[in-house]
Amino acid sequence: MNKFIKVFTLIIMSAFKVAFAGGDDASPLATWDLSKNTSFLAAATGAGTLKITDTCVWLEVEGATEATLLVWPEPTSLNAETGEITFVNYKGDTMILKDGDIITAGGASPTGNSTFVKAPNPACNANINNLFMVNDVLRGQ
Repeated sequence: MNKFIKVFTLIIMSAFKVAFAGGDDASPLATWDLSKNTSFLAAATGAGTLKITDTCVWLEVEGATEATLLVWPEPTSLNAETGEITFVNYKGDTMILKDGDIITAGGASPTGNSTFVKAPNPACNANINNLFMVNDVLRGQ
Protein backbone atom coordinates (compact mmCIF):
# COMPACT_ATOMS: atom_id res chain seq x y z
CA MET A 1 0.00 0.00 0.00
CA ASN A 2 2.80 2.44 0.87
CA LYS A 3 4.45 1.80 -2.50
CA PHE A 4 1.16 2.62 -4.24
CA ILE A 5 0.84 5.92 -2.36
CA LYS A 6 4.43 6.90 -3.25
CA VAL A 7 3.90 6.11 -6.94
CA PHE A 8 0.56 7.95 -6.99
CA THR A 9 2.14 11.00 -5.31
CA LEU A 10 4.99 11.06 -7.85
CA ILE A 11 2.52 10.90 -10.75
CA ILE A 12 0.42 13.74 -9.32
CA MET A 13 3.47 15.91 -8.59
CA SER A 14 4.78 15.34 -12.13
CA ALA A 15 1.43 16.44 -13.56
CA PHE A 16 1.57 19.64 -11.49
CA LYS A 17 5.13 20.42 -12.60
CA VAL A 18 3.89 20.31 -16.20
CA ALA A 19 0.82 22.42 -15.35
CA PHE A 20 2.91 25.09 -13.59
CA ALA A 21 5.09 25.69 -16.63
CA GLY A 22 2.57 28.06 -18.25
CA GLY A 23 1.20 31.46 -17.41
CA ASP A 24 2.74 34.60 -18.89
CA ASP A 25 0.06 36.79 -17.27
CA ALA A 26 1.60 39.00 -14.56
CA SER A 27 -1.42 38.60 -12.25
CA PRO A 28 -0.82 36.70 -9.00
CA LEU A 29 -4.25 35.10 -9.40
CA ALA A 30 -4.11 31.41 -10.35
CA THR A 31 -7.39 30.08 -11.80
CA TRP A 32 -8.94 26.75 -12.68
CA ASP A 33 -11.85 25.43 -14.73
CA LEU A 34 -14.43 23.78 -12.48
CA SER A 35 -16.37 22.44 -15.49
CA LYS A 36 -13.40 20.30 -16.60
CA ASN A 37 -12.89 18.55 -13.26
CA THR A 38 -14.76 15.30 -12.93
CA SER A 39 -13.69 14.38 -9.40
CA PHE A 40 -14.00 16.93 -6.66
CA LEU A 41 -14.04 16.09 -2.95
CA ALA A 42 -15.61 18.75 -0.74
CA ALA A 43 -13.38 20.28 1.93
CA ALA A 44 -12.76 23.60 3.64
CA THR A 45 -9.77 25.54 4.88
CA GLY A 46 -9.75 26.91 8.38
CA ALA A 47 -10.54 30.58 8.79
CA GLY A 48 -7.55 32.65 7.81
CA THR A 49 -6.23 35.93 6.49
CA LEU A 50 -6.23 36.50 2.73
CA LYS A 51 -2.80 37.68 1.52
CA ILE A 52 -2.50 39.10 -2.00
CA THR A 53 1.12 39.62 -3.08
CA ASP A 54 2.70 40.57 -6.41
CA THR A 55 3.08 36.89 -7.28
CA CYS A 56 0.56 34.81 -5.29
CA VAL A 57 -2.74 34.76 -3.42
CA TRP A 58 -2.39 32.95 -0.10
CA LEU A 59 -4.54 32.06 2.90
CA GLU A 60 -2.67 32.23 6.20
CA VAL A 61 -4.42 30.10 8.81
CA GLU A 62 -3.26 30.60 12.39
CA GLY A 63 -1.38 27.55 13.65
CA ALA A 64 -0.78 26.11 10.17
CA THR A 65 2.80 25.18 9.27
CA GLU A 66 2.60 26.92 5.88
CA ALA A 67 0.27 29.24 3.99
CA THR A 68 -2.16 27.75 1.46
CA LEU A 69 -1.96 28.88 -2.16
CA LEU A 70 -5.51 29.54 -3.37
CA VAL A 71 -6.47 28.68 -6.95
CA TRP A 72 -9.70 30.43 -7.95
CA PRO A 73 -12.46 29.27 -10.30
CA GLU A 74 -12.97 31.07 -13.59
CA PRO A 75 -14.23 33.81 -14.09
CA THR A 76 -12.63 35.15 -10.87
CA SER A 77 -10.48 38.21 -11.58
CA LEU A 78 -8.05 40.58 -9.88
CA ASN A 79 -8.19 44.35 -10.33
CA ALA A 80 -4.52 45.40 -10.54
CA GLU A 81 -5.31 49.01 -9.55
CA THR A 82 -7.35 48.29 -6.40
CA GLY A 83 -5.86 44.89 -5.54
CA GLU A 84 -9.38 43.51 -5.12
CA ILE A 85 -10.45 40.04 -6.20
CA THR A 86 -13.87 39.71 -7.81
CA PHE A 87 -14.80 36.15 -6.88
CA VAL A 88 -17.65 34.29 -8.59
CA ASN A 89 -18.65 31.14 -6.71
CA TYR A 90 -20.07 27.92 -8.15
CA LYS A 91 -23.62 29.32 -7.79
CA GLY A 92 -22.76 32.47 -9.77
CA ASP A 93 -22.75 34.78 -6.72
CA THR A 94 -20.15 37.58 -6.77
CA MET A 95 -18.05 38.73 -3.81
CA ILE A 96 -15.31 41.39 -3.61
CA LEU A 97 -12.28 40.30 -1.54
CA LYS A 98 -9.18 42.26 -0.54
CA ASP A 99 -5.85 41.71 1.16
CA GLY A 100 -6.34 41.20 4.90
CA ASP A 101 -9.92 39.87 4.71
CA ILE A 102 -10.71 37.00 7.07
CA ILE A 103 -12.24 34.14 5.06
CA THR A 104 -12.85 30.41 5.02
CA ALA A 105 -12.51 28.84 1.58
CA GLY A 106 -14.63 25.91 0.47
CA GLY A 107 -13.36 23.63 -2.28
CA ALA A 108 -10.81 20.84 -2.37
CA SER A 109 -7.22 19.86 -2.74
CA PRO A 110 -6.28 19.34 -6.39
CA THR A 111 -6.70 15.98 -8.07
CA GLY A 112 -4.78 14.54 -10.98
CA ASN A 113 -7.37 15.89 -13.40
CA SER A 114 -7.48 19.48 -12.09
CA THR A 115 -7.36 21.87 -15.04
CA PHE A 116 -5.61 25.22 -14.61
CA VAL A 117 -6.70 28.11 -16.80
CA LYS A 118 -3.85 30.20 -15.40
CA ALA A 119 -1.31 28.12 -13.51
CA PRO A 120 0.22 29.43 -10.28
CA ASN A 121 3.36 31.53 -10.65
CA PRO A 122 6.42 29.27 -10.20
CA ALA A 123 7.75 31.79 -7.64
CA CYS A 124 4.93 30.69 -5.32
CA ASN A 125 6.63 27.29 -4.85
CA ALA A 126 3.26 25.59 -5.10
CA ASN A 127 3.03 21.88 -4.45
CA ILE A 128 0.28 19.35 -3.94
CA ASN A 129 0.44 19.89 -0.17
CA ASN A 130 -0.21 23.65 -0.16
CA LEU A 131 -2.70 24.15 -3.02
CA PHE A 132 -6.43 24.60 -2.52
CA MET A 133 -8.95 24.78 -5.37
CA VAL A 134 -11.60 27.31 -4.24
CA ASN A 135 -15.26 27.05 -5.22
CA ASP A 136 -16.88 29.06 -2.39
CA VAL A 137 -15.91 31.60 0.28
CA LEU A 138 -17.38 32.51 3.65
CA ARG A 139 -16.36 35.88 5.03
CA GLY A 140 -15.19 36.19 8.65
CA GLN A 141 -15.61 32.53 9.51
